Amino acid sequence: PSCNMISMNCFSFTGLKSIEIPSSIRKIEFNTFYSCKELENVILNNGLLEICENSFAFNSSLKSIDIPDSLIYGTSLLQTVLTNASILQR
Repeated sequence: PSCNMISMNCFSFTGLKSIEIPSSIRKIEFNTFYSCKELENVILNNGLLEICENSFAFNSSLKSIDIPDSLIYGTSLLQTVLTNASILQR
């Protein structure tokens, strides 16, 4: 069986520095990467459909996040998803 979702709080409060989400992931649940203070770079691959609220909130080191065109649910939530993240570089 394949995994198509990252569960709520899965990586919260961890020392994760970067992550690339595979294209098989369709949904990132609430608070998945909440308060990962060392997280700098995130790559979200095409195939991702939904990012739930506060998924990347309170990540003060976040410099870049690649948002895929496939995202359907979450684009209007990106402000809350990225709550209190540092200014992102593009």
